Amino acid sequence: MNPEVRMKTLKTFAEVKPYLSNVRSFADENRPTLGFFTKAALEEKACGGKLWVGIDEETQECVGYLLFGGVFPSIKIFQLFVSPSHRQQGIGRRLVGQLAEFGEAGSYLNISARVGADLDANKFWEHLGFNLVRQEPGGRSTDRTINVRVRDLDTPSLLKGMGLATKVPSNTIQELRFSRPISRSPIYVLDLNVFFDVVKRRVHRDQAASLMQAGFNHQISPRVTPEFVDELGRHTQAGREDPVLELARTLPTLPKIELDELKPLRQELQSIVFPHQSQTNKGVKRVHSDLTHLVYCVHHRTTGFVTRDKAILRAGDKLRQKYGLEVIASADLVQTHVPLNAPGTSVHAFYGEHKVSFTVAWDHERAEVERFLQGIGVDS
Repeated sequence: MNPEVRMKTLKTFAEVKPYLSNVRSFADENRPTLGFFTKAALEEKACGGKLWVGIDEETQECVGYLLFGGVFPSIKIFQLFVSPSHRQQGIGRRLVGQLAEFGEAGSYLNISARVGADLDANKFWEHLGFNLVRQEPGGRSTDRTINVRVRDLDTPSLLKGMGLATKVPSNTIQELRFSRPISRSPIYVLDLNVFFDVVKRRVHRDQAASLMQAGFNHQISPRVTPEFVDELGRHTQAGREDPVLELARTLPTLPKIELDELKPLRQELQSIVFPHQSQTNKGVKRVHSDLTHLVYCVHHRTTGFVTRDKAILRAGDKLRQKYGLEVIASADLVQTHVPLNAPGTSVHAFYGEHKVSFTVAWDHERAEVERFLQGIGVDS
């Protein structure tokens, strides 16, 4: 066994960019195990700070990487890979450990990973505390069964936050605090490029379409800003009927606000997202439009903004820390091929010495659940 490598983890886009070709090569060579991400999707992840690369501090060689996403309060690991020449040196363990620290600092509740049931990697994930919560069929092209594994993070849970995880006086209630709200139907604002992915059948069409389908299924609450329609209208020939524009006008839209009243907020956002953009630079109209979308998101306290704009994705960490706004790509919501708020996702808590788990049942389990409830005297 080789001595444990001194690994440095690169997390920002500027740091990761020189190693993107290494990541793409590793991902393509191991597609049957890791799954498929396009070149553009990998770059989007890197822009959003969700592609971490481990390098040997001495040789500067890429020794592994971690690709993740998801939306608050859950982190989803999409790919974890360690170079064959550097395995058995704790690299994967260290990358996952750093992700857990990141999640706990951000008040995330858990991390999940989808692992082929036939892979030896299940032992690795189990060793790191990822418990098997359910099994699901794999993609259409394989007969593989997928193990969904979840690791709970050391962050507040519902009953523990009320002081019920340990013995406390019966009249004592402790306030549960989260750094960010958890919404049953989180509101995600869609950028125009996500809409165009669907109507113009671009390379990201499937992901964007799945995102909109989640909205129709009430798993999320998608919205657009008034600027969305205005921007689309500016690209439509005057006097010409445009079915795409008419469709956009039917989308749920955030309430209109007077932007002149929010000039300080616009200036703050510009200093974060476009710090080097002046009013004389080319593309100033595009920057103005992007900032308008973000002003609406922050003002209305939406859960997130779904975009493929690289500048906004690169500013995602700062926007999350300052305003609580998640900046994500479509893949963060749909890449796992599991419906959002899917049945089978468990929440664990404690009541005294008893561990209690809550989950949403699948539709085919309804009859069994009803029989159980009737058996304990609960009317349907």
